[in-house]
Amino acid sequence: MLKKVAIVGGGITGLITALFLSKKNFEVTLFEKNKLLMETSSKTTQLIHGGLRYLESFQLKEVQNGLNDRAWWFRNFPNETKEISFLIPFQRKNIDFYKHFLGVKFYDFLAGYQNLSTSKIVDFKTIEGFGLLPNFQKGIIFSDGHMKETLSQKLIEQTKANQVSLIEEHEINVLDSNGKVGNKIYDAVIISAGPWTKELLDKNNIFTKFDIDYIKGSHLVFEHYLNPESSAGFMLPDINKERYIFVLPTSKGTLVGTTEVPINHPNYHSVNKFEEDYLIESINNYFVKKFKRDAIIDSYSGVRPLIKKESNDFHNASRDFVIEKQGKLFSIFGGKWTTSPSIARKIVKMLST
Repeated sequence: MLKKVAIVGGGITGLITALFLSKKNFEVTLFEKNKLLMETSSKTTQLIHGGLRYLESFQLKEVQNGLNDRAWWFRNFPNETKEISFLIPFQRKNIDFYKHFLGVKFYDFLAGYQNLSTSKIVDFKTIEGFGLLPNFQKGIIFSDGHMKETLSQKLIEQTKANQVSLIEEHEINVLDSNGKVGNKIYDAVIISAGPWTKELLDKNNIFTKFDIDYIKGSHLVFEHYLNPESSAGFMLPDINKERYIFVLPTSKGTLVGTTEVPINHPNYHSVNKFEEDYLIESINNYFVKKFKRDAIIDSYSGVRPLIKKESNDFHNASRDFVIEKQGKLFSIFGGKWTTSPSIARKIVKMLST
């Protein structure tokens, strides 16, 4: 007899988990209070990556998982993913330059046989075509994954084809650890509500030992500063030299992001002027053609649900995940788009034993 599973939350983690469970012959019903993949999952930098910057804080396990899952996305959605090169520019070869070069080489090493194009050093003759200021004479290029706009729809189609019941615009407010969701009983219930997981547990008086930091990440879309047909973007140290900003070409324009701003609740987030100034000022340190506010054609902001730590260093905070089991209830905390297959595999294993 099939095990009946309810999933609450139709973001990327919920959808991938539903897909994995359906392939193992679970009978899955997924509830989403709005539209599928329309909240946090739609407000990313559109990268499928291991997270090069997390090597700085020695999060080797998380980076390795991300690179393994990056390869999964490329294998399973070859027409909806593509390789993109990123340039990190430098004015000269100094200690910082060699630190980054060793970092990208280690990134290649961790990817193993699943690596994309090998990272390399480039000089000013190559960099000239990137529109950078002339004082940037050297650069490091590495490759990562980029999702096409068709990926979300393809994923939804696959999930439907595997007989998952997808119920949109249906908010779940009542559940418990005995398998109850609304007025129905399931063999297992998975909360995959991202930033709203803790809130849903609290609403139903279900104790959890985990808490969430809500970190807003804002993005700006400018008119086409970069060629939309280009396969190259930039990974740039921000104005404070504390974190990195991605600048990459898309079909809609040049995408710039992201910020990391703590907020009090995931429902209340939008791009503010401070974030616009921060992003514009940071990237204008690198380009001849300056990014201007009146060239912004779109902006959006999402909320990362980071597992709460004592430290307030959000830049180096782990994007790892945990799954808390309470009776028939499985609550997912943390994670990100790229590593959603890892979360789904663990859920399948927990429900199969």
